[in-house]
Amino acid sequence: MNRLNCIPTLGGLCAFLLVSTARPAESGPGGPSQAATPEITACVVYSDTDKSKQRDCLAQARASCSGKASTCELPIGLGLTNNEQLDGNAKSWKKVLVHYRCNQTERVNGPHIQDDHATMIISCAGRL
Repeated sequence: MNRLNCIPTLGGLCAFLLVSTARPAESGPGGPSQAATPEITACVVYSDTDKSKQRDCLAQARASCSGKASTCELPIGLGLTNNEQLDGNAKSWKKVLVHYRCNQTERVNGPHIQDDHATMIISCAGRL
């Protein structure tokens, strides 16, 4: 239950303070509850110019995030395509799209430009 209290200030004005009397959420037997571990369900790298050129990167993404905590920082460079250019052209943009699950909630991250200097955050922490 929340309550609004008035605290008198100099000059006779009131400063309001919201006081919550709600009890904190109970934790399970193992202490505070932890966020779920993300389960990657799909990963694809595709050419932005030719949608028929795409590569499944599920195995590489799962290997990078396997057994991690509620958040995984997934490298989205050429490692997802076994260090090969998808269309043979290093100057064309390739995109990375990942689908993952947190408990029963489906999430999507991307598309992001494939880049050896970039990562994608796969996370179950926070609001689902």
